Amino acid sequence: RFRGVAPACRWASARVDTSEGWGPSEGLGESLDELVLHRDTHDIKIINISHGLIEDGLPCESQSLRDKVNSAVRNGVVVVSAAGNSAYAPDEDYRKMADPPRAALAITVGASNDGNVLTYYSSYGVADPDHAAGEDHKPDLIAPGGSIHQSAIMSVDSGCSDGYGTPDKQPNDYANEE
Repeated sequence: RFRGVAPACRWASARVDTSEGWGPSEGLGESLDELVLHRDTHDIKIINISHGLIEDGLPCESQSLRDKVNSAVRNGVVVVSAAGNSAYAPDEDYRKMADPPRAALAITVGASNDGNVLTYYSSYGVADPDHAAGEDHKPDLIAPGGSIHQSAIMSVDSGCSDGYGTPDKQPNDYANEE
């Protein structure tokens, strides 16, 4: 049996989207506020965000959300955020990194292929970050994320599908993603 890197961890979650997969940008900020507020009661040490703000199909910025992420870190909570997957977009407006991964104090993670190179789709940050606005160069690190141009990388199954277009046969198993 496969085991994760933290098999005995306890976790808390906050819903930011509807079951249809969308929601107002306020949901993410409110969820951050709740998790930070209850950090001592529930012993919350890390917040993982795999979500970026999108408006009208475009990645967007939010100074208030960036401030909330930086504030969470200043209050002792490590915030890890996915860089995003839009670097391959043909239009520059679609390629930019959204918030919250732009936040200077977040650990922003991009995807690498098995050649240990940033994948073609992983967002790679801001060319000229505004440090006064709480931004910094991103991503901070890259981790295995796969690529259709390289071999498959073993990753945790989503629980809803055993691969693109196939139903989940075994909940919470592992699957090769290409």
